[in-house]
Amino acid sequence: MGWSQDELARRAGLRPSTYRLFEQTGRIALLRLLRVLSVLDRLRDIDPVCALPDAPRSLDELLVPKRQRGRRVKHA
Repeated sequence: MGWSQDELARRAGLRPSTYRLFEQTGRIALLRLLRVLSVLDRLRDIDPVCALPDAPRSLDELLVPKRQRGRRVKHA
C-alpha cells in the first residue's frame, strides 16, 4: 500500500507504538489484528485460521450423528 507504520496504525485506529510493538513481537489483541486486516483488505485471510476442522458442512451432516469408536472395556 505504500503506507508508513504510522499511517497504517492511524487508519486502523491504533497508536503507532501499538502497531510497532505488533510488528516487533507478533503479539496483538484479536480486535486490533482484525482492524489491521480490514484496513489492508485482508480479512478473508483470517477465515482458515478460524475454521473448525470437524465443522459440519451441511444440514445433513448436522442431523446425522457421527459414529464414534468406543473404548473396549476389559472385564475381570
